[in-house]
Amino acid sequence: MSSTKDQDPCKRRSRARGGLMLDVDERLRRCEDNLVNLLDATSDGILIHRDLRYVYANRAALEIVGKPREDVIGHSPFELVPPRFRMLLAERIMEAYTTRARMPEVEERLLHASGAEVPVEVVTVPTIFGGEVSTLVHIRDITARRELEVRLRAADRLASAGLVAAGVAHEIKNPLAYALTNLELLEQRFASECPSASDELRQLVAGVHDGIVRAAHVARDVKVFTGGQRGRATALDVRDVLRSTLAFLGPELRSRANVIERYGDVPKVLGNESRLAQVFLNLLTNAVQALTDARRPNDVTVTTRVKDGALVLVEVRDTGVGIPPELQSAIFEPLFTTKPDGTGLGLALCKELIAKEGGELTVESAVGAGTKFTVALRAAPREALEAARVPRARSSGKRILVVDDEPRLAATLKMVLADHHTTIARSGHEALQHLHAGEPYDLVISDLLMENIDGMDLYRRIGLEWPSLEPRIIFLTGDAFISRTQEFLAKIPNRHLQKPFDPDELLDVVDEVLEAGA
Repeated sequence: MSSTKDQDPCKRRSRARGGLMLDVDERLRRCEDNLVNLLDATSDGILIHRDLRYVYANRAALEIVGKPREDVIGHSPFELVPPRFRMLLAERIMEAYTTRARMPEVEERLLHASGAEVPVEVVTVPTIFGGEVSTLVHIRDITARRELEVRLRAADRLASAGLVAAGVAHEIKNPLAYALTNLELLEQRFASECPSASDELRQLVAGVHDGIVRAAHVARDVKVFTGGQRGRATALDVRDVLRSTLAFLGPELRSRANVIERYGDVPKVLGNESRLAQVFLNLLTNAVQALTDARRPNDVTVTTRVKDGALVLVEVRDTGVGIPPELQSAIFEPLFTTKPDGTGLGLALCKELIAKEGGELTVESAVGAGTKFTVALRAAPREALEAARVPRARSSGKRILVVDDEPRLAATLKMVLADHHTTIARSGHEALQHLHAGEPYDLVISDLLMENIDGMDLYRRIGLEWPSLEPRIIFLTGDAFISRTQEFLAKIPNRHLQKPFDPDELLDVVDEVLEAGA
């Protein structure tokens, strides 16, 4: 039988209310646990701070900043942003605490534990966490998006620059190709058939030679920067690439800077000439633009040296304004720039291109003392160098169809291919007539851009009707900037040559394709 005390209705109600409060507290605790588990599962970063100290960080946020939880919880938000962003962060925190309203999305940078900066989108939202007024910071890592934007903008920038040069380059490459080739053939004939020629006559021929070669070098320097990024790696002397780059920038560079070239003996590297030229072009341009004080020596020093016997170092040093220490970790970030009219693409692109070559790009700088960029590349392996030294035995007696609507260039190609049985077709239509007539050919050399049936159309027709001949087509092009031709060449395995080219360069490619076909 229950006691009188247990039957007191007031005490029963009190015990019920106590149980209810315990039940509510337990439910709240479970809700908070569920919320924390949910936040930990999201792929975006979530940080919550109160009184300028972090009280919560989910897994994604810790991954973005590269720190363990104990290095974030209890620490100030200012520790996670670069110094230049801290004043902006203080203003945003003050506004968030004052208005207690959701702040609009902004782009900021967070400091990774490695010292790198991570671009993020940030949304700040007032919230209640742990029963107290707090601020939730939603962060999204946008590194991949920025890298994509860099590639797209860089491609657009290069395409725009290419279109400016395309008109000039295309018009001079055909005449340069046949003029240079004819000149070399003329010199061979002159040496053998006119041994008693006067010194004056020899000087006249040498003068013509120097002028044509100089023009060809200019065209080749343009070719270096427009040869595309898909070219195969070859054994290169970085000093030759640097000389071409300096010649290409000559007028602007030498008018604003004292250029000092200190080329030490270095082994060749295995790399893509176009990529390296683009990197050196950007680094030299930056060096010139850093020389802003006319009262100081305006020197740009280009040095090559060897490190540990296996690394080739190219250093570009200027005596310019220098880069502040707090910005040096950010200069390779996409879209970061200290120039009023800069795009923030140059150094980011350089770092990416050098990485593709298996190398490294680093910087050393001091404010007021200048900056040094160092490109480190691995020396070419011995087998690559030995393969380049082996003299090639020239093929002969093959049936070759040359397709080009430039009569002088077609005639020059026939002279270069004198050891072969060469047929000239002045158009794609004429080439198809020869093929339909049943004439067998071991190789086809075709210009890319021609009227009516161009090289691309001819390639497709040959692939359909004479598929065994398709891989033995070599293309000649002077249009390095036209996207349609570049896309076509990127999709096919066939070899191609940019005009103007050396006779030996053409004969090398002819022999390589014939050997591959055999």
